[in-house]
Amino acid sequence: MTATKYINCLRNMLFMVITLAYNSTANSEPYIGAGIGVSTYSSTCSNTSTSCKESTAVYKLLAGYTLPYNFAIESAYHDLGSPTATFTDRTIDVAINGVEISIRKKLPLTEQEQAFVYGKAGGLLWKAQNTDEKSGASPLLSLGGEYFFTPSLSINAEYQWADDIKYVGESDMHLFTLGLNYFFNQSESIPAISQPNLLVEPEHERIFIKEYKEIISSETNDLVMFKSGSHQLTDFMKSRLQNILLRLKKYPQSTLEIIGHTDNIGTAESNMTLSISRARSVANYLKYQGINKDRLTITGKGEHWPKASNRTAEGRMLNRRVELISPSFSL
Repeated sequence: MTATKYINCLRNMLFMVITLAYNSTANSEPYIGAGIGVSTYSSTCSNTSTSCKESTAVYKLLAGYTLPYNFAIESAYHDLGSPTATFTDRTIDVAINGVEISIRKKLPLTEQEQAFVYGKAGGLLWKAQNTDEKSGASPLLSLGGEYFFTPSLSINAEYQWADDIKYVGESDMHLFTLGLNYFFNQSESIPAISQPNLLVEPEHERIFIKEYKEIISSETNDLVMFKSGSHQLTDFMKSRLQNILLRLKKYPQSTLEIIGHTDNIGTAESNMTLSISRARSVANYLKYQGINKDRLTITGKGEHWPKASNRTAEGRMLNRRVELISPSFSL
């Protein structure tokens, strides 16, 4: 396969992942990293060589961007070492470097999302220099593990394979590295509490009541409303419900959808049950305040609609939330 075909293939892969991530902000953040290791070229040495060195020290510098569903786009510069081989009629001493473009997918090994395994697929654009210079593109596959010491800092061990590197006997490259990554965590903002603007100007002698939408989150003004595994309302959460309670009492035509959410601690099945219980707690409070149950709809989304990354304690608190939506209507 030619270098042009590899580049077109990589471009198509990047386009698919970017399309997948469009309009989604959860768990998206840039990161940088570096690594050192050893590369081995499988066909450097042969029976006719008098001496050879097929393994050599390497390093890499990388940058990437995480995407939803534990995908990431990653690019790296590699110093791929200098394998050598001496024959009776010639000496091969090759300096190789390259640029990697790949798509990464990782899978958590723990509920706290501290340890992961991951795989990568992409391409390596390489340049090999001996007495003259050759360049090309090779498919690149990777397998690795990653562990987070902190929400921003991780260590990883990785194996990479690239096919058919010129100047070293059309060798396959086997690369083993140990590296560190730093993630620029994006802060999550909480919508400010404000009295909803319920009325707008009349239109054709009809009053249009706008949609009311608010997210009641587990962290506002440093007060936690849902503890992990709990569906009990706190006094602070009840105070946050006064805006929607005012709307429901003022306009008997109004209805309300109550959507419960959880973090990812526990099983998906138990989190779905917990999210419904959280929505039901809000509905029970509103019914106690005089709102007819027929005007209320309860939905649970479990852990499937995170607002923030579940990798940090702060992110998990933000995901323990209830969302309120009251559709628009006309009087």
